[in-house]
Amino acid sequence: MHTDSHPYIRAFIGLNNLLRLHLNSNGLQVINRKWFEATPNLEILMIGENPIIRIEDMNFKPLSNLRSLVLAGINLTEIPDNALAGLDNLESISFYDNRFVRVPHIALQKATNLKFLDLNKNPINRIRRGDFSNMLHLKELGINNMPELISIDSLAVDNLPDLRKIEATNNPRLSYIHPNAFYRLPKLESLMLNSNALSALYRSTVESLPNLKEVSIHSNPIRCDCVIRWINMNKTNIRFMEPESLFCVDPPEFQGQN
Repeated sequence: MHTDSHPYIRAFIGLNNLLRLHLNSNGLQVINRKWFEATPNLEILMIGENPIIRIEDMNFKPLSNLRSLVLAGINLTEIPDNALAGLDNLESISFYDNRFVRVPHIALQKATNLKFLDLNKNPINRIRRGDFSNMLHLKELGINNMPELISIDSLAVDNLPDLRKIEATNNPRLSYIHPNAFYRLPKLESLMLNSNALSALYRSTVESLPNLKEVSIHSNPIRCDCVIRWINMNKTNIRFMEPESLFCVDPPEFQGQN
């Protein structure tokens, strides 16, 4: 008698037309690509909150029609460079609440049609040069709630011709954003930087974003003599959100003002 060492490989046989698969909050330790050979039309896959040991190269390759992938809360520290290979129609991916210490930038670039990227709540300490670059269809980037993030380096977010929104908020140690951190982002409209540890936002950073419409920098320990000067000179249509929550920390003559 033949005993199948992977009894779940055939679990989805006959589900050829399945569009959504939710496997959240189970005891899964592996993701076997053979599962998905029976579900070629799957569009949404959620495998969050499982004790996954690792993601493999080509793990999702049979899912050429997948549009949304949620890998939240599975304690990932890294993924191999070809983990997302074959996902040519993937538009949205969430790595929310994992343990990445670096942006998996090579793997992300293999998802060539990605539009929405959620890396929120990961212990990444720096966004490095090239971490988010040449992703031609990306529209929204989320790097919020990162307890270890201290800086966003030069050219960290570069050549994303369709990017509309960056959210980098509620990062309690984020104290430095390089003047050229956000570069070649011709369609960026919204830059959310509130509730960090920033003392300044460089004027050149804002001026390099030709389509920028709104900026949020409230709830930061802002050094106001630097920032107020160019905000008051702001002759564009950029809207500073919640100005009543923008309080000065330095210098002393501005302290406590908003």
